[in-house]
Amino acid sequence: MAKLKSDKDFTIEKLKSLPSVSKRIRYNDPKVEGLVARKSPSGQIVFAVYRKFKGKPIEVDICKITDDVSIEMIRNKARAINGQIAMGIDPRIEKHAHKKIETPQGENEDDGILTFGKIVEYYMTDFENCVRMELKKEKSLKDAKATFKNHVLPLYADKKIEDIDATDFEDTFKKDNTVAVYNKILTFSKAALNFAVKKRKIPFNQLFALEKLTAPSGRTRVLKEDEKYNLFKAIEEEEKIIYSDIVWMIIETGARKQNVLSMVWSDIDLLGSTWTLKVKNDENQQISLSKRANEILQRRILTKNSKFVFPSDLSKTGHISEKTSKGAFWRRICERAGVYSKDRKENLTIHDLRRTLATEIYNNTSDLGLTQGALGHKNLQTTKKHYAHLNNSKIVKAVQDVSDENSDILERVKADLENKTTT
Repeated sequence: MAKLKSDKDFTIEKLKSLPSVSKRIRYNDPKVEGLVARKSPSGQIVFAVYRKFKGKPIEVDICKITDDVSIEMIRNKARAINGQIAMGIDPRIEKHAHKKIETPQGENEDDGILTFGKIVEYYMTDFENCVRMELKKEKSLKDAKATFKNHVLPLYADKKIEDIDATDFEDTFKKDNTVAVYNKILTFSKAALNFAVKKRKIPFNQLFALEKLTAPSGRTRVLKEDEKYNLFKAIEEEEKIIYSDIVWMIIETGARKQNVLSMVWSDIDLLGSTWTLKVKNDENQQISLSKRANEILQRRILTKNSKFVFPSDLSKTGHISEKTSKGAFWRRICERAGVYSKDRKENLTIHDLRRTLATEIYNNTSDLGLTQGALGHKNLQTTKKHYAHLNNSKIVKAVQDVSDENSDILERVKADLENKTTT
């Protein structure tokens, strides 16, 4: 290994002016570990990373020296290779995977016909490599796979690249999809085509001019007054009390479903009737617990056998996890109550219970600050700025008032169920 005195000597011009050699010599870059310029007796110079991997020396070629490359670009590629080595990834395998993308197998077999399905295949291979290198998130990979599998490939897998038309694409995928789903389809499809352009597989991205759709105004569905009796009755009729307790906690607190499902005992103060919810940026949100919510927790703590309030031995998370498919507890409850509908606008979702509490607090008080204080504003800084003057006792009262109104209906439900049992 020949050492250069400084990184100023590691330039295209100076490397080209190195004297002839009788055998291969590696000149190391003083700036980036493992980066070398390898000169052979033929005069060819190749940039590479020469380091040990799992105790054995390996050499990963980057590219030949030309006037088109810059030292900084080479250094960035070397740093990426060093990052793979640091994560225990063999960069030779990663390089081989990328070569597969550059010269995909099977392309010649199809007489050079390039389809959208093939582009997606190449793109997803690179996506998976990026996830392994922690350049992209696993969640994004799963989202991309599901979007292509469920929505795009069934209609566009065999579509020849030259036949892709932006207007046809928009008409095809807007027709039977929501705005959110269409936007995902467009985002991932454009990304796949951009990848193909970058890899010089296609000359341009036919979808570049398409833009995401603007979502319509937010959902406004709430639990109506004339629906409450039947829903409360269906909740009380639920065979497994853990499921009815979960729904009641969402109704009483207005908390998001996932927060209730993953609720832990250490965040609950039964004496103070508060639940401290850990939210973004290490900040906490205090949720007021109504008398009914407190009673449910006091009953459940008597049989406590987990850190979770709603534990499950069948779930990997350790707590109950809810699906929306047929047979899920929320679906069963809604079907019994007559509030389930295939029409998304009419169907009552579990999140609509949160909106219901917010709406009822506002209807009772005409105070938007109390509403946001009770549920937690999505922008915590805005909440503090505009509603720091709020008295917590007012929030407690606002939540309890709604709970009391629901209790009146619930008492009727219980009385009717009791009469039904005795007759």
